[in-house]
Amino acid sequence: MNRAYHICSQWLKIGLLSASLGACTMGDRLANIGKAPDLAPIENVQAPTRTRSLSLPMMSQDQGVGQANSLWRTGAKAFFRDQRAARSAIF
Repeated sequence: MNRAYHICSQWLKIGLLSASLGACTMGDRLANIGKAPDLAPIENVQAPTRTRSLSLPMMSQDQGVGQANSLWRTGAKAFFRDQRAARSAIF
């Protein structure tokens, strides 16, 4: 029981300390309720300087002509060289 009391008292001390530290600024915050915030005056505003953006090399327009109906061979009309794969198997 003595050990449990010691642990509880330590947690109570930590809780009270953290609550008191959190309450330090509460008076200042409560005093500012309803007041407009302090604003800094506007200074000399200049437009930002423009920098040239990086240009990326454009891809060449000649990409070649793709071959239809082929995964590996040019001009092949059936996939995987299997004629059964060319037919649809919907039942």
